[in-house]
Amino acid sequence: FKPYGETFLPISIEMINAHSEKSVKHNAIYCSGLLAQYGGETTHKYFGSLTQALSPVCSLDPVKYNTVVDNACGALARMINSNPNIMPINDIMPIILNLLPLRDDMEPSIAIHEAIFNLIQANHSSVSNRNQ
Repeated sequence: FKPYGETFLPISIEMINAHSEKSVKHNAIYCSGLLAQYGGETTHKYFGSLTQALSPVCSLDPVKYNTVVDNACGALARMINSNPNIMPINDIMPIILNLLPLRDDMEPSIAIHEAIFNLIQANHSSVSNRNQ
């Protein structure tokens, strides 16, 4: 993934933004998430653009766009797992948590659970209540 991430991530982000067809959007989001997860530091500069592209996807009807929304949650979690320091975790985690449980595509659950577990271990305010 590393040698190709910087080339293909901007293309997959453009596909997320440009296409309304469910299967194209689903595959572009899945591809983006994997490129973000395995692309290394060269892909980190695209995390802001990818987060912006995924934001409206998270507002789609999760019943009609089940796999699309599931993969959007997975892609966001993969970015958090890849480099939490550059992600707006306090903005993203409530969105992911509100869209759970996943509806149709269970593959993103691994990345989502890893992100939640790592944030709980770090006592991050987005997933823990520090007053308890």
